[in-house]
Amino acid sequence: YQRRVHGRMSNDILKRNAMRIVLVFVLGLLAAVAADNLLHFVSVASCLTTIPLCFIYPALFHQKLQAEGIRWWVDWTIIVVSFSILCLVLVESSLSWIRSSGPSVYNCEY
Repeated sequence: YQRRVHGRMSNDILKRNAMRIVLVFVLGLLAAVAADNLLHFVSVASCLTTIPLCFIYPALFHQKLQAEGIRWWVDWTIIVVSFSILCLVLVESSLSWIRSSGPSVYNCEY
């Protein structure tokens, strides 16, 4: 479903689509670079997708629908804690990826 303004797509839709295209290309480039270290790539990709999907987006939706009083604080607490965990996991996964320059434990080369 796309909203059209005078026969053209609105700027918001174009911006969202551009962001999605950039995200796909960045993840594709990261996957190409990380082909040898698939374990680390999966860790980073799942960190960036799973935590927002499970914790941040539901709290944002709930806040948009019913943010009053204590509920507002609970929603923002969940969002801030989840975002902090996302950053922590992303940094730890990235550092683990940087440190693993030698052969991986998961490679079974005979």
